[in-house]
Amino acid sequence: MIEIIRGHEYLSHPFAVSLYGSEVYWTDWRTNTLAKANKWTGQNVSVIQKTSAQPFDLQIYHPSRQPQEMKKFLLYARRSEIRGVDIDNPYVNFITAFTVPDIDDVAVIDFDASEERLYWTDIKTQTITRAFINGTGLETVISRDNSHEEN
Repeated sequence: MIEIIRGHEYLSHPFAVSLYGSEVYWTDWRTNTLAKANKWTGQNVSVIQKTSAQPFDLQIYHPSRQPQEMKKFLLYARRSEIRGVDIDNPYVNFITAFTVPDIDDVAVIDFDASEERLYWTDIKTQTITRAFINGTGLETVISRDNSHEEN
């Protein structure tokens, strides 16, 4: 751990901390301030805002810190296939189609956008399976005996 700042008048009782770019930002309960400094040197300490009450949390919102927008698509399932189509152009497949032999009788589908993974339950095989939307990483999460299978 590297110490960059200590004993500064605006760093007497820090509470929330966040990093962005070359700056470190913090709230201080004793001075009721939101302050910042250079995160590498601790220099250029400045008060961004002084408040009348103790500031609790701080959040930095900037386009570079936001998740990338996912392309909108419609995910649908029939008994023996799962497909995803582009909402703006329904004649274009957005994901690799999942079909037999990986699927026998789909009952429920779900999508984890953060990992771009598709999950589904299969009634015939009594499994919960997952795969990336590009078709890779196919694995059984839970099988009929309720055990996790290691692939």
